[in-house]
Amino acid sequence: MGLSFVNLAMLAGLAALAIPVLIHLLLKTRQRKLRFSTLRFFDILDEQSEKKRKIRHWLLLCLRLLILALLVFAFARPYLGGHSPASTRPKQLQAIFIIDRSASMLAKDREGQRWSRALSAMEKTIASLDHQTRVVLINCGHQADLLAGTASPADALKTLANLKPTEGVAQLRDGLRLAAKLAAGGSHYSNIIYIVTDLQRASCRDLQLQPLPENVAVVLLNFGDRQAPNLAITDIQLSHSAAKFSYVTVANFADEFSEPANLRVYIDGRQTHSVEIQPGAGEVKQVNFLLPGLAHGWHDVEARLEAADALTTDNRRWQTLFVPPPISVLVVEPRQGVKIFQEESFFVMAALDPAFGLSNAPLADFLLEKTAPENLVSKIALTGGKPAYEAVLLPGLKRLSAGAPAALLAHVQAGGGLMIFINDAVSANHYNLELSQLLPAPLGTVETADDLDWRIWEWERKSPVFAPFNAPNSGNISLSRFTRRFSIPTSGAGVVLARFQDGMPALLERTIGKGRVLLFNSTSDTSWNDWPKHKTFVPWLHSAVRYLARRHEQLPNNAVTSIETGREMEISLGAEFHNQRLRLISPDGKQKELQADSHGLATGLEPVTPGIYSLRTPDGREIQRLAANFPLSESDLTAFTPAEFQRQIARTNSTSSAAQAGLFTDINDGRREIWRTLLLGGLLLMLVETIFGNRTAP
Repeated sequence: MGLSFVNLAMLAGLAALAIPVLIHLLLKTRQRKLRFSTLRFFDILDEQSEKKRKIRHWLLLCLRLLILALLVFAFARPYLGGHSPASTRPKQLQAIFIIDRSASMLAKDREGQRWSRALSAMEKTIASLDHQTRVVLINCGHQADLLAGTASPADALKTLANLKPTEGVAQLRDGLRLAAKLAAGGSHYSNIIYIVTDLQRASCRDLQLQPLPENVAVVLLNFGDRQAPNLAITDIQLSHSAAKFSYVTVANFADEFSEPANLRVYIDGRQTHSVEIQPGAGEVKQVNFLLPGLAHGWHDVEARLEAADALTTDNRRWQTLFVPPPISVLVVEPRQGVKIFQEESFFVMAALDPAFGLSNAPLADFLLEKTAPENLVSKIALTGGKPAYEAVLLPGLKRLSAGAPAALLAHVQAGGGLMIFINDAVSANHYNLELSQLLPAPLGTVETADDLDWRIWEWERKSPVFAPFNAPNSGNISLSRFTRRFSIPTSGAGVVLARFQDGMPALLERTIGKGRVLLFNSTSDTSWNDWPKHKTFVPWLHSAVRYLARRHEQLPNNAVTSIETGREMEISLGAEFHNQRLRLISPDGKQKELQADSHGLATGLEPVTPGIYSLRTPDGREIQRLAANFPLSESDLTAFTPAEFQRQIARTNSTSSAAQAGLFTDINDGRREIWRTLLLGGLLLMLVETIFGNRTAP
């Protein structure tokens, strides 16, 4: 049983043993003896001590040289038994297969399905290998890992029999990284890497960042066409509002016109729309449609594309839509017996529900009811301590009916919302007296603009009331003109949310109990301003009413963000679900147990197949629906040529790679490594040297 070394070059470090010897010899000095008659009787004792010191110094030198030698030998990785890496006998072959299991391998080309052809080629290649060959199968999906570790060709064929591509993405770079580690760690093997892929560009990013050893052969098994015609549904955007279109986006990933294809839309399993499309070369086509009236709750929307293209998996896409219950709003109308367009609440009613009063009108975001001022008290009476309406819109009134101020105060304190408008009929003294507990600030005198109209110049951008205007090109509030207003001091109990250009408050807020009050320093119609004629009025009023109803955090068109298959995700459910057990129901009906953390964050959601996933409590209550879809990056089947792919693969020095592998890889092939024993011995000798070196000499 001979002694061999993994890193033989490290033994060159033994040359460093000469350094302390040279230093010892060069710095050695001879003591000059001076004789004194009175000290001669100490000579005999001094000579004995000198001999002991010399022996002690030589022992310390030898001990330190031994420690250094042990460290050098340990880093050279000595082992007993086995064969030397430098042996000239033939090395055992290790065949490493990097298998691209991305969704694009499901595509069909002129020669058939890519995955079927790849599987057949791998089986033939493995069957041709010698039975002593080590076969390693690397799964290259969302992340690279070993399918079954090292195996014989026969066992590898059994693993391949049940292997299928995923419906997710893959990065060959990760597979190359794992293959490089395996090749570097087995220097006593002859390595060959087989890359099984369709060379899709999306899977071949940054290959040069993972170099391979120079002495490792790379064989490319390519099963993709450079250009493959493919149509894909890339997006679904939904809005159940009758005034806004929903749409499906279809992309053509080919450099030629596609064949005509049929696009169908299904809502809750029922077909609602169908249209024929033919996108041009590289064209992205948007198909608009209106959703029918939907009851509140969760709804599934599916788009299907009937097309003869290379990849059929991306011809279906899902989305979910949550329709919240409509917000109940009571609108007070002081003008009775006039035509609808002459009513003071006309613009407010039209903005909240354009189809109000029409038969067969679709469900709107707001459930409106109109009442006369004299019926206000009975309408807003609390029911079981809760508001009868989520929000009340109060135009300017000449007189408030008896009991109205108290009823409005009780409504707001119980959690209801109140928006107060003003007009020429409003008496500042009357409002300040009767509504003193509700107004954010007292009213002053009526002011009329002279030469220049007033504009809303500043507004609180963090307030949910103005959230629709935070995005670029979402509308300019300052275009609206105001001709009359009340002077309002800013020293009241409320907060100013918007101001005119001269600093006068335009919108104020006050919180009372569980509810909120908004005071708008203008009319609800166009007698004092022209805002209702501008496009920014509708989104502002919607946001203001939702804010009053405390529904601003629950969007009316709460389409759940589409998630990709093959990716692990987490979803925040809120503190209400902290530490709660949950169930995730997949499209095939299978259930998976999940656990939310202390913050209500549910983790471990990893959809495997596209479709609708339902997240429920143990008692079956549905919390959220998720739409899992095919990864968009897999729809573009554009591929590299084999020559382009080979040019991207970088190489590294095999000697240095083997040395690094020897340092950090635990090699155990029937050999007994002793480097750990040497390191332990060196540490013990260091301890002995410390004690012995610091011992006081006699």
